[in-house]
Amino acid sequence: MAVVKEFKPYKVAANFVNTMKHGTSGAGQLSTRSDYSTLIMQQKSEVSQPSDTIIDAHNLINFDGVLYQAAELLEVLIRIWWMFLKYHTNLELGFFDKRIGEVLGQRQNLSVYKGSIPAGVLDDAKRKADLRKSI
Repeated sequence: MAVVKEFKPYKVAANFVNTMKHGTSGAGQLSTRSDYSTLIMQQKSEVSQPSDTIIDAHNLINFDGVLYQAAELLEVLIRIWWMFLKYHTNLELGFFDKRIGEVLGQRQNLSVYKGSIPAGVLDDAKRKADLRKSI
């Protein structure tokens, strides 16, 4: 399990769970929160309109001022968990492989969006993370 704890996604997720369970740590400690959500809009004209359709939404996890997309973080954690089970247990993983393959396979055909997070949001994420350390 020591190897798994060194993976960044594990650290982010473990800190997020601890923060949700115990609250903001303060005293210089990291407290990971879902501070932001993103909306993916289908723009109907050259200029964004209130009538544009929401086609997707994502939560962003703030870990020490760095933002991680929650769904991608979860997918990586599932893969880490699979590796741990495969190489560190004697469990039969046939059903797990099949079911997780189906779930992750559904994500294979999803649209991919590319965009940048505005500098002001990144600055705000760092500010929030630093503020939580000082509580």
